[in-house]
Amino acid sequence: MNDRELDVEVSGYRVQIVIDGNTGPVVVLCSGLGGRRLHWSDIVANLEGDHTVVRFDRPGTPLKCAQYLGRHTVRGEADRISAVLDAVQRADRAVIVGHSLGGLYAEGFARLYPDRTRALLLLDSSIASDRPWRLAMPLPAKLAAADAAATLLDTLRLQAPLGRAALTLLHRRRPGGLDAQTRSEIRCAATEPGFPAALLGEYAVYPELTAELRALREICPLPPVRRMVVTAHTGWRTHRWRIKQIRMAKALGAEHVTVAPAGHLIMIEQPQRTADLIRTIGL
Repeated sequence: MNDRELDVEVSGYRVQIVIDGNTGPVVVLCSGLGGRRLHWSDIVANLEGDHTVVRFDRPGTPLKCAQYLGRHTVRGEADRISAVLDAVQRADRAVIVGHSLGGLYAEGFARLYPDRTRALLLLDSSIASDRPWRLAMPLPAKLAAADAAATLLDTLRLQAPLGRAALTLLHRRRPGGLDAQTRSEIRCAATEPGFPAALLGEYAVYPELTAELRALREICPLPPVRRMVVTAHTGWRTHRWRIKQIRMAKALGAEHVTVAPAGHLIMIEQPQRTADLIRTIGL
């Protein structure tokens, strides 16, 4: 891949943006909880010949300290995607792809920035259910606990070894296995400062994120663009999940596509199929 890299500051974070290709529709790949740009490498290899593919690490590296700077919001992450597009300096409307928790942010972007959205693809996305969460712990306490856990990992110097182990495990089902380039990317991603704190903090506010998106749906309609919900399916174990995804697609006025067999990290396990769906929705 012949990529270009940009570094921008967004809301106190250093965000590294990687751009592959320089033709065709702009595609922005938005990762979920703990997702890194390396998770999209095989997708990029399939799309860069006829697309401009933009990916970035979320939430980025804190500029002021190695700890979590503040809680994430759907609006804040939508603004981050907008800032990424500003940095790329392409006037085109973009195909926004959101995986897992990133699906909440991708949908939020489409609602808040309809004029910048060419199409919306939710890839095994988290679901902002209409059933309210019972919040067992006040938000400040949850964020404090997340920060304390991240501080402990840093003190014990466990971030890098745990990160390498987790990322290696996630990529074990990659077609062709773990090549030298993927192993190198895993080593780099595992040592990013501030990553555990940001990941744990984002996990802590998940109920608030879903509530925010539900409220946003009431006031900001989706733009009249093509929409697709893609569900990873492994059989009876994911039957109920698939039903929920179909219901979400119907509520959003979106097409629904099932990809099987595939686990949650569908872009790693089924990169060609995923790339084909992105290419289709961007036409």
